[in-house]
Amino acid sequence: MRFIITEKSFYMEEGGVLSGELQAWQEAFMKDKEYAWYLLGLKGCPPDADISMRFLCKVAESYFRCLTSLPELELSKEKTEVLLDVETVSRLETAVPFIIGAEYLDGKWFGSAFDRLHDVFRREIAVYSDMVAR
Repeated sequence: MRFIITEKSFYMEEGGVLSGELQAWQEAFMKDKEYAWYLLGLKGCPPDADISMRFLCKVAESYFRCLTSLPELELSKEKTEVLLDVETVSRLETAVPFIIGAEYLDGKWFGSAFDRLHDVFRREIAVYSDMVAR
């Protein structure tokens, strides 16, 4: 299983022998790729993941670092706005691995990625009644 980057998103390419953990991730990505990507940022990447999956994990983790650094998060919840800062874009651009579609990975792509991940966050937090910190 590896991921191919496109101009506006990415898709999963199936194949190969997968560990049980990667099989579970493959099923999650086939069911809802945006939600699976969101979870990847929360749970972390499997140790035997392909480099493209590890990079997508890094993007999602960067989103969560920006989100959780916002002091207003506990009060604003689904109304919270996450802005992709120049430092994060620079860090991600520097970390781009040699993967198919790497030429698309720029500030515009990362901004769109943050927007898609944030859409999932909004859906999740809107129905969550406990403290965000949990």
